[in-house]
Amino acid sequence: MTLIDLHACQSADDAFRGYPDLALCDVLQHWSIEAYGELYLADLAPFPNLAARLPRMPSEDIQRHWTWFTGAESIAESAAFMHAVGDAYPRLTGRNLSAATVLDYGAGWGRMTRMLLQFIPGERVLACDADQASVDIFNELGFQSRCANVPVAPESLPYPDGSLDFIWLYSVLTHLPPALAKAVIEASAKALSPDGLLMTTIHPVEFWARSPLVRDSVEAEPLVQTHEREGIAHVPVGPYWGDTSMSTDYIARQWPELEIVDVTNQETDQVEVWLKHR
Repeated sequence: MTLIDLHACQSADDAFRGYPDLALCDVLQHWSIEAYGELYLADLAPFPNLAARLPRMPSEDIQRHWTWFTGAESIAESAAFMHAVGDAYPRLTGRNLSAATVLDYGAGWGRMTRMLLQFIPGERVLACDADQASVDIFNELGFQSRCANVPVAPESLPYPDGSLDFIWLYSVLTHLPPALAKAVIEASAKALSPDGLLMTTIHPVEFWARSPLVRDSVEAEPLVQTHEREGIAHVPVGPYWGDTSMSTDYIARQWPELEIVDVTNQETDQVEVWLKHR
């Protein structure tokens, strides 16, 4: 452990020993995001009560297969995402994140879902995925709220319309063809509260030339031209999946009922686009 100390872990373990049903956020909300994330990498055998309250990490093979990253690298990316959420949500909504009901759309094994548990009770941290294998893995890891399976092209989500304050789609539209992306965003918009916040990541056009995952398997220039002409370019890998780049202009044209209120571009292949109802 480098960012957390034994005293802090012991205090948390004592709290959960005395009150096993405490939410993680009741005990850990004042930790740094990085220290909280490091709990998922630490040997917590001396702190069994704390360990019992944390969703488990899947095997490295599952981590790598689902997200490419494993261990510390995966947690670092998750912590960076949480910093972005912690800044954007109160700034763009005027409300405290701790009071929100949130949804991880395309949750996979829950690498981002678990980060919200530092600030929000588990019953208000929801998850869904269109891949049954992902749903099954998520639901074996000890999250309080179970991951729901949703259709590949949903007409609606299994939540009441207007009930979700924050929905994020991390590395979802970056893989979907246009018709499926349209279905996913429109279903998410129905579930989003009138003053809620939706975040999606997109691949910028530079993705085709600079990503080591695709640059050696596709010819970049035709895809760049398609992206610049249409605002979107997609290379299928399977019937519902592939690699996709998308522009913010395309988002604005495709979903006029949503307004882009911020764009976070940290010169990576995951550009964060933040949207609200008009």
